[in-house]
Amino acid sequence: MSTLPTINELVLRQLEVDPDISLKACISVVPGLKKSNFYKIKKEWKEGSGRVDKKQKNHDPFIKRGRGSLAQPPSEPHNTITKDELKGLSIKAKLKLLGETVIDNYILSGKEPRVLPKAIDLLSDKEFIEQGEVKHGVFWTSNIQPYNRPWFVYKWQTIGIDIMKDTHTMWQASRQKIGKTTGAFMADFEDMLENPGTVVTLVAPGMEQATVLLRQGFKEVLTLDDGTKFDLWNQLYKPYFLIDNVKKMVMKNGSILQVIPLSEYTTPGYATDILHIEELDKVVKDPQKIRALGAVLPTIRARRGFAKLRITCNNTSGVYRILREDLKDLYPHVAIYMEKPRPLDSEFTGEHFMYNEHYNCKEKPDIDVILQRIMDVVMGEEYSRQQLGNLDDYSGDTFNPDKLDLAYSKGKEFRPREYYSHVVLSIDPGAVHDFAASIYGKEGVEFFHLYTETFTVSGKTEIESEKMLKTIAKKLARQYVDHHCEVIVSESNSGAKLIVPLINHYIRKEIAKRGGSTYAQVNDPIWSNWGADKGQGQEDRKLFSRVDYITLMQVILDFENITFQDRNKHEHKQRVEFARYDPVESVNEKYKGNCVDSSLHAVWYLGKGHEYIEKVSGMADDEEEAYTL
Repeated sequence: MSTLPTINELVLRQLEVDPDISLKACISVVPGLKKSNFYKIKKEWKEGSGRVDKKQKNHDPFIKRGRGSLAQPPSEPHNTITKDELKGLSIKAKLKLLGETVIDNYILSGKEPRVLPKAIDLLSDKEFIEQGEVKHGVFWTSNIQPYNRPWFVYKWQTIGIDIMKDTHTMWQASRQKIGKTTGAFMADFEDMLENPGTVVTLVAPGMEQATVLLRQGFKEVLTLDDGTKFDLWNQLYKPYFLIDNVKKMVMKNGSILQVIPLSEYTTPGYATDILHIEELDKVVKDPQKIRALGAVLPTIRARRGFAKLRITCNNTSGVYRILREDLKDLYPHVAIYMEKPRPLDSEFTGEHFMYNEHYNCKEKPDIDVILQRIMDVVMGEEYSRQQLGNLDDYSGDTFNPDKLDLAYSKGKEFRPREYYSHVVLSIDPGAVHDFAASIYGKEGVEFFHLYTETFTVSGKTEIESEKMLKTIAKKLARQYVDHHCEVIVSESNSGAKLIVPLINHYIRKEIAKRGGSTYAQVNDPIWSNWGADKGQGQEDRKLFSRVDYITLMQVILDFENITFQDRNKHEHKQRVEFARYDPVESVNEKYKGNCVDSSLHAVWYLGKGHEYIEKVSGMADDEEEAYTL
């Protein structure tokens, strides 16, 4: 077997090709060449063998001309490598014979090195290609040994990996000692390696956690039991991947591992072969993540008979315990793999058992059966039937769309304003830059939406904003008097400090203009706050959450005791907001729901929500405190 050529031999080869080659050009194809050494070799070469003059060079058929390839060299050229010498060498070693960095420089710079034709001829040679080794579907050029499951994998991890590769699996065990995450990612990798084109989707609550999970699964440097280090990426996985980042890892055989941040707005539309959910017990503690999980679970439906769920959990309580009982009778098509309970003061053995191996589900269940059982627990039966079937669903929405449509279409007649027993002007001022005002009336148990308008003063100068606020306050004062309102209901935030006193001021002026007293009595505003907001403004006491307001509106809608109007762009906006309303505003910043919020304040007051607070808080004797919701 031939040894690799020395730097001196590589320089002599370049001089044979081009006697006038410069130092810079020679260094580009002979890494490690020193300046003094180059000139010494060049001088000795000139004195020993003589140099080819230009006339002779132009007639030499074996010297390169222009950018074309070299003519076939003679059978025994000076200082060349024969095919017999190439036998037994790896592809990487063969490339080094001609300067491994030559091809890299060619790809990166677009400039053709002088020895590139030789490298191309070598790579194109049939005998050379036959010597190339194909392992796991790729030409193997790495010094790393081809993948085999590492020797240090624990016995329980080996069993867990085999189970996950074989079927749907839920794996529950303690934190940071068992190796669930590492084992689950090894199962992901082996599935991707053995089945080209496999798509694995990792569900993570956020991109930051996804980064940590991918690093832990593929790039962590493990400390083994004997104290030695093992670099998962550089010693195991790296040769198989073309792309690796925090969002997507692409293998050379076409398999993909992608990360989906857990959001119901980003998950629809994906289709995957394997759905990998890390730490399910942590995900379901966040109501927003529960809805997102409900959206991501159906991504495996398109694969049906080939799809697999891969779920890990830390705790045996909560949702996991319910899922365990609901899925246990589907064994062996759904395996529940658990660590045996172990007190803290006992010896750690890592011992596991199969929770449901004594069951036998002979007929393989359709993926929809499995998904329905999971979604029934996590999201509720109505939601899963709508997602997996094609039925109307309103259990997952804030308001029942059927009842909401009925509230707009039932066509009740709006009587003269003075016929309503109670009428209020409700404001959701926010920071005043973007807010809505609504007027609602009540007669008996019936609620009527009488007026809605939205206002925006953003992007204005201080003087322009002041003028606009006065114009808005005058308009709302006229509406207040026209509809015979009895009080203003508003949040007690910084925006309310500006607009509410201004409206009351113009209400007195409007009453005087219509023949009333300049000193007409105007009721003090009712401050209506919910606990999800930060304490600010005139009243910080937040006794009840937004859910209480929404619940009251849901009851009124369900009993068909409210009627809305849709006569102009503002009221139409309110209708759209009701259809899209999300009580957690941070989920969708573009849709705040100001019209709905102002409606909730009005209905809460007219529905005597404040009286309920009086009873439960014991503040019935202090009117101001009692009305602070």
